[in-house]
Amino acid sequence: VGIRIPNHPVPRAIAQALGRPLISTTAAPHGDEPIQWPQDIATAFRAVSLVLDGGPGGVVPTTVLDLTQEPPLVVREGAGDLDIIG
Repeated sequence: VGIRIPNHPVPRAIAQALGRPLISTTAAPHGDEPIQWPQDIATAFRAVSLVLDGGPGGVVPTTVLDLTQEPPLVVREGAGDLDIIG
């Protein structure tokens, strides 16, 4: 299970308005860089029926941590402050 806390006002406002978390995925075809522009998402993912244009995506991927071990293992370092995991 992956938990992501976005640093973007659009998904945060949607989650706040719904009163629950969102289920989503990274807009990146397997092995490719994340897609930066909303208009390119529909081209890459033909099964997507709606793209909410919140502007370009972030340029730094998220940090991925494996919390099944102590201390947590940094699987991928990206955006986010690693000092908060102590």
